[in-house]
Amino acid sequence: MVTGCDTGFGNLTAKRLDAYGFTVFAGCLFPDAQTAIDLKLSTRNVRIVKLDVTKRVDVEAVVEEIRSSGLKLHAVINNAGIAEYVPAEWGDDVDEYERMFAVNTLGLVRVTKACLPLLRAAKGRVINLGSMCGRITFVGITQYCMSKAAVRAFSDGLRREMYPHGVKVVIIEPMMYATNIMNTEQLFQQLDRAWGSTSPVVRADYGEEFKSTFKRR
Repeated sequence: MVTGCDTGFGNLTAKRLDAYGFTVFAGCLFPDAQTAIDLKLSTRNVRIVKLDVTKRVDVEAVVEEIRSSGLKLHAVINNAGIAEYVPAEWGDDVDEYERMFAVNTLGLVRVTKACLPLLRAAKGRVINLGSMCGRITFVGITQYCMSKAAVRAFSDGLRREMYPHGVKVVIIEPMMYATNIMNTEQLFQQLDRAWGSTSPVVRADYGEEFKSTFKRR
């Protein structure tokens, strides 16, 4: 099972596993989008499943589909993630932080917990997509770095707890790759949204010039 297969690492991973002969349950946020359709048409053993990792009902439905298939669950690859390029102070209350943790951290934990019984039965593995940002915090992506540091902590703890059960827990920590998570237009929209929901007092302190410079950077 692979999450976040709409684009990027998840999409490529599903294709590679299919080429190796695995049946892949490819979780897509938008299963009717062209990217998901192309993934299905270009592979033999990929099953597109609707999966929003922030929704318990979606996760439980996918796990039940895997269980009903009669196949062993050899691995879960928690790839789904989002990123924003927003100063730590911007936004309304902690909305930016909640959005990041809902997908990158709690979504990953939700999927993992739901799949662990099947993974124990198959002596399988959990593969979590962390980030080098979970070790080093960069300006403008504090929220993202926090969410990935939490993924690293969860993975380390779970690895020790699953060792007696024969389940491996692996974390992969990429740097900046040109996937859709680095889509500049999308990052600009998120930055403008956060700026728009920031209080007038804070906006006055930063100023439009800072915002323009930050966006260019």
